Amino acid sequence: MELLTLSGQVVQTHVGNGAATNLPLQHVPAGTYVLRVRETSSGRSGSQRLVVAEE
Repeated sequence: MELLTLSGQVVQTHVGNGAATNLPLQHVPAGTYVLRVRETSSGRSGSQRLVVAEE
């Protein structure tokens, strides 16, 4: 999965190993991002807007 800025710059890439995967966001600045998930076995993908808020 990839975390991207709204302009398309990759901020973080993470490889999952199952149905549930955690994406660490502690070092990601507050803002709006796009979370893109790809399933390598089927080639399917999807994206979702993600808002990271300040603590």
